Amino acid sequence: MFWILAFTLIVGVTSLYGFDDAHLSKLKSTNNCKGCDLTNVNLTNASLMSADLTGADLSRANMSNAYLYLANLTNAKLEGANLTNAHLYGARLKGAKVSGANFSGTTWINGTRCKQQSIGKCDH
Repeated sequence: MFWILAFTLIVGVTSLYGFDDAHLSKLKSTNNCKGCDLTNVNLTNASLMSADLTGADLSRANMSNAYLYLANLTNAKLEGANLTNAHLYGARLKGAKVSGANFSGTTWINGTRCKQQSIGKCDH
């Protein structure tokens, strides 16, 4: 009975966080995590300069104040992600799904800064 309860708690906690710990470790050690599951991950203030997150699932991830200079987010899932005050200089977002993503205060390569309440797109 104890093992069933322990397993249930572990699975429940993992589901609550959503992301794969091995994928987060890979990102932290290599700055490369193509196709990784990073849903709900907390990357607040993270330095992800030149990170390759091609096809990664970053849905509902908190990337506020993250430095994503030259990051490759091609085909990444960013639905519901928090990119408040993130720095996206030179970031590649081609094909990224951004529905519901919060771009408030995000800075782009040309120096443009999104207005507050820029949800799903950058309002200037």
